[in-house]
Amino acid sequence: MAQWAMIFGGGHGRDREGRNIFGLLVMMVVALLAAIIIQMAVSRSREYGADKEDARLPGDPLVLASALRKLQVASERIPLHVNET
Repeated sequence: MAQWAMIFGGGHGRDREGRNIFGLLVMMVVALLAAIIIQMAVSRSREYGADKEDARLPGDPLVLASALRKLQVASERIPLHVNET
């Protein structure tokens, strides 16, 4: 959108053009931040939905809690090795 606004935005004169470019840069940053926030909200919503479905699948939420506890204990026994460079 910013590219189209820069191409077809019009604006004549040196002073006005400088303000238009600054405005477009601000608009691009704000649009990027808005897109990131929306993406995070959608991701969180999907994660909650998946958690709800996972808890419903076995019929008993305690079964899921027990499985997660077992995974945590197993991951603590086997340390994660990270290559240091």
